[in-house]
Amino acid sequence: MIDFRYHVVSIVAVFLALAVGIVLGSATLKAPILRGGEQITQDLRNDRQDLREDIVDLEQQVRAGEGFAEQ
Repeated sequence: MIDFRYHVVSIVAVFLALAVGIVLGSATLKAPILRGGEQITQDLRNDRQDLREDIVDLEQQVRAGEGFAEQ
């Protein structure tokens, strides 16, 4: 018959292995995920800047059109 102590030790070993796997897995995946997130953030910042420049250009066109319409 299996002693209760061996049963507890095996359960603890399983959870310890699970914890070690989670820690090692997250440490190896952390750097690529962060690099990808940084690239996406930079791309979004560039897109936002381009859109702001487009807004300025369109506002200038509207002002020019309003000046033409008033004449």
